Amino acid sequence: MSRTDAIARAHAQFQSGAFLSELDRRVAYKTESQNAERGEELRGYLQREMQPALADLDFTSRLVDSPGGSAPLLVAEYREDASAPTVLMYPLFMVIFGRSASTIIVMGFVAGLPPVILKTIEGLAATPRVLINVGRSFKLTGALLFIKILLPAALPTMFVGVRLGLIFALINVVGVEYLINFGGLGQLINDLAERYDLPGTYAAISFVILVSVCFFILTEWIERWLRPV
Repeated sequence: MSRTDAIARAHAQFQSGAFLSELDRRVAYKTESQNAERGEELRGYLQREMQPALADLDFTSRLVDSPGGSAPLLVAEYREDASAPTVLMYPLFMVIFGRSASTIIVMGFVAGLPPVILKTIEGLAATPRVLINVGRSFKLTGALLFIKILLPAALPTMFVGVRLGLIFALINVVGVEYLINFGGLGQLINDLAERYDLPGTYAAISFVILVSVCFFILTEWIERWLRPV
């Protein structure tokens, strides 16, 4: 849903009177969480009003009796799909590192590291056995075998992982900056979008794309430098 659609729906909600009607219905419940005698009213309010509202937002919820025996407690939980992107882990890192540059750095690192590791393992494992046997026939030590044979053979696959890692890191860094509105291109895009500066917003997004292209060009240049043949 776009920002314009959300504003239009909110405006329609107010104009139709649905918001005031819902507010009147909920305020009519005589609930007092600190008053044990109002426990049943509070339970009815949570069951008939809050739980359906949370269910509409894909939350699962349940009522738990208070340890003190007074009012019931409503516990709600929302679980992201296991296939959701890594950027959705940012609340966890915000709890650990706070709203700071450390959260952004850790998110970029976590997102970019797996493809580098997986492609490095894949490249080393795919080294032709005959090359390894030739190196051993020349009595190369483990370090020389790695430098002279394993590393050059695995470099193309390793650089695929580096390119993927850089792109994943960039996407997550910009995404987290946008979500927490803290520093960098993500915050710039967020600020421009909040001001409805569409040319500036698309210019900033285009710059992010340009940065990713530069990453590709840089990694290709480094790969050609390391593997001139």
